[in-house]
Amino acid sequence: MLMSPRNTPLMRYAIICAGVAFALVFAASSAYDAWHQRTQLYDSSERELANLSKVLAGQTARSAQAVDVLLRDTALWYQQQGRRLGPAQVEQALADFASIVPQVAVLTIVDKEGVQRYRSAPVTHETIVVSDRPYFLEQKERADAGTYVSDPIVARSTRQRGFVLSRRINDAQGGFAGVVAALITLDQLRSAFDGIDFGSHTEMHVVLMDGTPLIRIMMNGGGEPSDIRDFSLSLLEGQSASARRLIDGRHKVVAGASVVGRPILIYLVRDEVEVLYAWSTETRNMVLRTLVLALCILAAVWLAIRQLKRLECHEEALSLSEQRYALAMEAANEGHAEWDIVNDTVYLSPRWRDMHFLPANLEITFAQLRERVQTHPDDRAYLQTAMDDHLRGKTPFLDVDYRMKDPQGGWPWIQARGRVHRDAAGAPIRFYWTTTDISHRKAAEAEKIQLEAQLQHARHLESLGTMAGGIAHDFNNILGAILGYGEMAQRATPSGTPVARYLDRVMQAGQRAKGLVRRIIDFSRSGYGDKSPIAVQPVVEEALVLLQPALREGLQLLPQLAAPRASIVGEVSQIHQIVMNLCTNAIAAIEGSGTVTVSLTREPLLHSQACCLGVLPPGDYVRLQVRDTGRGMDKRTLDRAFDPFFTTRPVGEGAGLGLSVVHGLVTDLGGGIDVKTTPGQGSEFTIWIPSPGEFEATQTQQTVATTLGQGEVIMVVDDEPALVELLEESLATLGYEPVGYTSSEKALQALRSNVTRFDVVLTDQQLPGMSGTELVTQMRLLHPSLPAILMTGHGGEGLESRIRDAEINAVMYKPVLAADLAACIARVLQASRLRSSITTDISGL
Repeated sequence: MLMSPRNTPLMRYAIICAGVAFALVFAASSAYDAWHQRTQLYDSSERELANLSKVLAGQTARSAQAVDVLLRDTALWYQQQGRRLGPAQVEQALADFASIVPQVAVLTIVDKEGVQRYRSAPVTHETIVVSDRPYFLEQKERADAGTYVSDPIVARSTRQRGFVLSRRINDAQGGFAGVVAALITLDQLRSAFDGIDFGSHTEMHVVLMDGTPLIRIMMNGGGEPSDIRDFSLSLLEGQSASARRLIDGRHKVVAGASVVGRPILIYLVRDEVEVLYAWSTETRNMVLRTLVLALCILAAVWLAIRQLKRLECHEEALSLSEQRYALAMEAANEGHAEWDIVNDTVYLSPRWRDMHFLPANLEITFAQLRERVQTHPDDRAYLQTAMDDHLRGKTPFLDVDYRMKDPQGGWPWIQARGRVHRDAAGAPIRFYWTTTDISHRKAAEAEKIQLEAQLQHARHLESLGTMAGGIAHDFNNILGAILGYGEMAQRATPSGTPVARYLDRVMQAGQRAKGLVRRIIDFSRSGYGDKSPIAVQPVVEEALVLLQPALREGLQLLPQLAAPRASIVGEVSQIHQIVMNLCTNAIAAIEGSGTVTVSLTREPLLHSQACCLGVLPPGDYVRLQVRDTGRGMDKRTLDRAFDPFFTTRPVGEGAGLGLSVVHGLVTDLGGGIDVKTTPGQGSEFTIWIPSPGEFEATQTQQTVATTLGQGEVIMVVDDEPALVELLEESLATLGYEPVGYTSSEKALQALRSNVTRFDVVLTDQQLPGMSGTELVTQMRLLHPSLPAILMTGHGGEGLESRIRDAEINAVMYKPVLAADLAACIARVLQASRLRSSITTDISGL
């Protein structure tokens, strides 16, 4: 019978429906058989694991009970006998007790202070204190605590991880006398279960009641252990329970049992791979038979569905790839763009448009884009050249930095990286590039360059200071001889004569040279002095009074002092020199008439502040400001303003040390300097000095009477013969008997020859071989009460500490004048006689 074409679709539909129905019935029957078999296998596995976990829990309970018995017997033995035995006997007994129970790694006895007194196994530590351990605190506070099981800890004696079982030790009156503790390491506990075959793909977990893991054992499965923290069973004392759970994304059969009387749970976890191994094989064969039977009927449908799934997977993968790319660009804070060179169309991402301050949904050509983007004039040609070179193939890729103008008038930095795509003939067809905002990086680079320049400047000043200090020392010796002999010549020359007038001019020049050397020494920071709180405003007022006579006609000095109680920690001379140098420079910068304004205020800083020289941390500061209406400075002059010997004045009108000395003094006081200047409009110097608070200035008057000597013998030590000769003549004129030496070794030998001959030693610090402080230290070994005066012009680093260690009685700065020398020797001799008188009175008592 022929089938009409009209019935062909109906027959095809009927055959397909029949085949589908047969396949579904057969598949349903097979699925039911597989499900029934699978259920039986799961139930069998659950019963097996539940029984095994219960057995393991019982075995663990018996092991814990054995440890409990061991602790109870050990505590009783120690109460009755162990106290009377020696340490070696007690530790041997503990070792014997611990060997009975193999699970115990270390058996210890802790006294009531928490110190481990006895151990069954020796350790490298001398003393181990466990007074902070929870088990010790529990046994100490509770007399009925019984056996306490701790959480997992790292033992201090063995450095092994485990947990401690402990019992209380009582004394004869029932009071707390200590703890006996047994350490069961997790490795030992693990070894007790290693010999048990749980079956392949089976895990054993031993955890505490709160879920803290103790032991994990894998059987023939490898891989990572299952995470059972979310698995929860209600376990009764001595009972077991089992269930099927989805753990770590895999189906598991889990059985658990609690250890009787202990806060420990034992879980056995078996992967369904092991449970359903035989079932999987049989089911696989059944599925294959079903598939072979249904393949002929469902081939077309299966192929269609398979193709559809492929299309869906491809679309999903494409969507996911686009999402990943978009998220990656967003995370990198980058914009991306594409130029279709053939069609001259441009795609700009939202981030790219934001970086270049362009509106959204902008459709323009590449040439129009160039006109719309506002590139910095200095970068426009460079960017164009880099783009053209890459399009022509001269560079492998585009990598260029340029600046864009933002709506506020700023110029943020942009980094562009891109690559062109070419056709087979090498002609460019598409260009892709990304942009990144690198303004922060550029700012950091500029700040780094500025800090490096400041560091180089500081090093330059430090090296110049070291050189200046050395020069000052040598010049001090020469100047000392000039002033000393000039002073003696003045006394020996009748007044009113031309020679006296010439000598007056020599001494005046010498005094100016002395002030110049003092400036050099201050710049090199080689001077020293005791720093103390001082009121700043009175010192500034005194300096301004001294400056008044030096003002030219048409110049005004305007003080604006508003900090009468502001103080700093330093020396009066430091503030005096800062004010004098700044004001002198301000006066010299004014040509003709003008004003110099000096203001003083007390200012708090809540945040760190960067200055031209230094960074100020938050705190209270004294702010000294000197403003002038002079000629100002350009950038080149400002960069060198604080260099030593740099000056813009004509030759002979300035040494160029004023601002260098100011810089050294402010740095020594822990402050900073800020300068604002404009050529033709004047300069403003602001000095910031840390202030400890307010201070009430007091006026003190000190008068020192000049006293002639009474024939006291003065030892003079200096490596310059001319200075030794000068000091000898000056001291002889003052009524002393001087004895000069040009080396420290000769002076020390003279003191050894006659210890009681000299009343005072006057020594220079810079001596060849042995310094002045070292010489005084050696002399004090021979004559402990010998007064010592140190002369110095440049002491170098650490001089102040060396002076304290040598117990120098007085310090004088070179060059030394006769009047100052007389006052200093008289003061030292008077103090020495007073000490001797007090010592004599005490010995008489």
